[in-house]
Amino acid sequence: MKIYKWYMISTISSKEDTAISLLKNRVKYENLEEHFQEIIKFDVPYYEEDLKKVGEKKLKYRNLYKGYFFIKMNMVDKAWFVVRNTQYVTGLVGSHGRGTKPTPISLRQFERMKDNWNQKILSFQQNNDGAISWEIGDWVKVTQGPFSDDFGKIIEMNETKTLITVELENVFGRRAPATFEYKNLKRVND
Repeated sequence: MKIYKWYMISTISSKEDTAISLLKNRVKYENLEEHFQEIIKFDVPYYEEDLKKVGEKKLKYRNLYKGYFFIKMNMVDKAWFVVRNTQYVTGLVGSHGRGTKPTPISLRQFERMKDNWNQKILSFQQNNDGAISWEIGDWVKVTQGPFSDDFGKIIEMNETKTLITVELENVFGRRAPATFEYKNLKRVND
């Protein structure tokens, strides 16, 4: 029986995305997908002055928990080995060394961190006149990942608009739904 729990992974600061990408590749290569349910990094939006264009701001994202990301996984020996031996991963929070497996974070603690993330996103949206003001039916372009440069229509969103399901137009000649983080999408005109 598989038991999936949340674990907090420590990385070299600012290398979280690279570590996640490397970990996903290793999990796939080692054929361990069944032991990993979800990988999350809590990115929050902010504006930074554009150095090239005075007076303009660029929308950027930073990890709310700098140097960490979270995995919901079944802690078996092979999966644990892959995580702790992935480049840029410096450890698992709750691991005491000497071969002992790490302690998972409680679901309550994880939900508190997720709520904090959602509040930061809502605050950003409210303070920036709804900078992320997408609605169901809006057209978006995918900006990152395997569907980069594909277009689709928003068909579903979670309450804070952090996860958005898009019906992509031409995936193998058909329409297909796919879920993206808001930071990987850009709204386009009809």
